[in-house]
Amino acid sequence: MMKKRVRRKAEGRGQKADYRELYEAIRKKIKCDYEGYRQKRLREAAERGVSLKAVERDICLRHHLPSALKDNTGVRTTHRLRMNEVCIKFFNDLYSSKAVVARTVQTTAEEPIPDVVWEEVEHAVKQIKSGKSPGCDNIRLEHLKAGGLPFFEALAQRFSR
Repeated sequence: MMKKRVRRKAEGRGQKADYRELYEAIRKKIKCDYEGYRQKRLREAAERGVSLKAVERDICLRHHLPSALKDNTGVRTTHRLRMNEVCIKFFNDLYSSKAVVARTVQTTAEEPIPDVVWEEVEHAVKQIKSGKSPGCDNIRLEHLKAGGLPFFEALAQRFSR
């Protein structure tokens, strides 16, 4: 089918309806062949007990490798080892900082931390979504809300220490 398509295109009959049908049939056949290959590789991997994710990553159809790269001088290269060197040099230059930055010493002012007021605790408890499961302390939201003002004041005092 592929040879027939190439011959028809060379003859200049590439825009006819039968050419398009042939093209569609070839595309469907390629897709079917690829899917069969993919299923075969995954089945073999499952039988061997290896990682299916790794096999899927290996047979990925859209795995793109660059065919050429330009270095910083503008010279284009297609040789794999040279392309690897260009990438290494680019990223080394990118992440090695040549700029001198003066370090500033941050002095922390000894500002006293304000006390927690009970209104903040009440607001925080009201913000918790209902229907959540209790944490490791097994205190439910309903119990927190039922505590009322004495509970909020006690929590505020506890967090203010």
